[in-house]
Amino acid sequence: MSRPAPLVRDLAGNLAFRLAVVERVVAHLPDDAGAALIAARSRQCAREMLATFDRPDPDTMLELQKAVMTVVEEEMR
Repeated sequence: MSRPAPLVRDLAGNLAFRLAVVERVVAHLPDDAGAALIAARSRQCAREMLATFDRPDPDTMLELQKAVMTVVEEEMR
C-alpha cells in the first residue's frame, strides 16, 4: 500500500478539516447511503472547498478529493 501524499495526510489529520468534512458530508448522508452517493457528496465537498483557493491546479483538486474521501471513509466506519 502506498503512503498518502503529504497534502492528503496533513488535511486528513487536521481536526478543523475533519470537522468541516463531517459537517458537510457525513452528517447529511442517509444511513443506507451507497458508494456512489458518498463519492458524489465527497467530490462536491472538495469542489466547494477548492472554490476558496485562488488558483487551484488539477493536482490540488485530486489531493483534496482524496483527503475528503479518507475522512469520510474513516468517519463512516
